[in-house]
Amino acid sequence: MSIAQHGLKYKFYIGDGNSRVYSRIKQRFPYGREVIKVECANHTVKNYRNHLHKISKNLLFPIPARRLPESRIVRLKYGARKAIESAGESTESRAVVQLKQDIRNGPYHVFGCHENCREQYCKNKGTTDENFLPSMKEPGTMEAI
Repeated sequence: MSIAQHGLKYKFYIGDGNSRVYSRIKQRFPYGREVIKVECANHTVKNYRNHLHKISKNLLFPIPARRLPESRIVRLKYGARKAIESAGESTESRAVVQLKQDIRNGPYHVFGCHENCREQYCKNKGTTDENFLPSMKEPGTMEAI
């Protein structure tokens, strides 16, 4: 289709980790070589933010989860971006594991629990400040976030 319409072959696909889109590209554009997927931090963080907004509008979640103020969503998005930037383009398994831990810890940090924060990100490491975590522990809330 791309060859017939535009006279070109795709070499790279830039995306956010959505494997469904990538699998469709691989099926629809079989050139005899693989289209290379490039993960884009912008797409990933945008997708993360959109999911947080969906949670805040979903009536199936308890009120504390739906009252995620925009400032908390911005902080979660900013934290995810910083974690991705610090991991860089490393595919080393240790860096990948650390990135997962940092992303998973983001909501705990933003809601006031700093037990698992890394010192390079958090000046409140090991403390608990204005802790919103108890209200977020409603069934399924933190898992969704």
